[in-house]
Amino acid sequence: MGHVGSSSDIYIYDVNKRTTRKITDDIFTDSYPSWDPLGTQIVFVSDRGEHVNGEFNGKMVDLNYSQTDIYTVNVNTMQFDITFISSSSNCFKTFS
Repeated sequence: MGHVGSSSDIYIYDVNKRTTRKITDDIFTDSYPSWDPLGTQIVFVSDRGEHVNGEFNGKMVDLNYSQTDIYTVNVNTMQFDITFISSSSNCFKTFS
């Protein structure tokens, strides 16, 4: 994980090639990355809300950063999916 300003992004470091690959690149805070058992997806927590793929064209002040959800990204296809939605009303939804 790397930090720029108040947001953070997820990177993969290849120890054999000594190269870094940036997995997320947006204004959102992405944290707590963890590999799935097959090693094809990274599960992480983010405040991106409905902007699952990280694209947001609005003003940063207009985003609700208090909501954090769990997302997955396939590191081969770079396909992002939302896995778990948290709620301030203590009602949670799980997707797969």
